[in-house]
Amino acid sequence: MRRAAARRGGGVPDRFEAEDVKFHRQLREAYRQIAADEPKRCVLIDANADANTVAASVWAALRDRFFAVSVANAVNPA
Repeated sequence: MRRAAARRGGGVPDRFEAEDVKFHRQLREAYRQIAADEPKRCVLIDANADANTVAASVWAALRDRFFAVSVANAVNPA
């Protein structure tokens, strides 16, 4: 929450920033459960790293998913 507020330059918290830690923990666990239940649809990215590392992780996840799909479609067109 501190990162979000700092990125916006402080000020009044938005609706999500105003929620307590319990809310954010529950939300985190719900998203982690979705990712565990649907690994072909969701991937967890550790956003604690620097921005370039996070961006590289996101691009790698996209590449792995979409490249695999495009190759499969090229080999086995519908």
